[in-house]
Amino acid sequence: MERSAERRMVLILADEDYAQRFAQPHLVVPNTTPVPPDPPPAGTPDEQGRLRVVYLGSLTRERGVGELVRVGEQLAARTEGRAVLEIVGPAHGSATTEQLQAAQRAGHLEWSGFLPADRALDRLDGALAGLSLLHDVENFRPSMPTKVVEYLAHAVPVISTPLPRAVDLVDRSGAGTVVPFHDVEQTVEQLLAWVADPAAAAELGRRGHDLARRELDWGVHSAEFVTAMERLAGASR
Repeated sequence: MERSAERRMVLILADEDYAQRFAQPHLVVPNTTPVPPDPPPAGTPDEQGRLRVVYLGSLTRERGVGELVRVGEQLAARTEGRAVLEIVGPAHGSATTEQLQAAQRAGHLEWSGFLPADRALDRLDGALAGLSLLHDVENFRPSMPTKVVEYLAHAVPVISTPLPRAVDLVDRSGAGTVVPFHDVEQTVEQLLAWVADPAAAAELGRRGHDLARRELDWGVHSAEFVTAMERLAGASR
């Protein structure tokens, strides 16, 4: 399909790593996000005075739903409700749905399901931390987890598993920490440290926002995309 597409179509790639799959060079428009100019600092309490830890994205076993449920349970218990895990995104599969519903009924987390992009991204503002607990799956290894980009853009520090592209962003931004795959305990300990010191989380979030403004702003990258589309629209078939 890739060879056929390259022969018949103009391609625009969303990731530099895809370029090696094709014989000819193609425009790469990175998978980025709008970066708010002045998001609230990480660790801003919500209307109920709670600190929110967020997960934004689709929910499957491979995307860490089991770990998220256990993190939510421990966070609620060890902070006596002062911190809450808020999950935004659609669940895939009945087992995943039932697992999240049970955790929500038990008061271990809050799950809103799917929200339109603008409303979902608004839920990141002021969060204490953003979680990306993806498993070591071949399809994830070369890709940039969009949720990590979105957390940084909203000045939210990141806790990520050691997938290469996420590690690179966390290391270069200094805006979070990397935990081993499936390591709920280390994830919770880091969250508790930020619960005890929200100012430290806010400083990490500021660093991430600085990098996002420099490198990850769709407001910058979109110009190249729009120019390419205009050129194609005006070209002969």
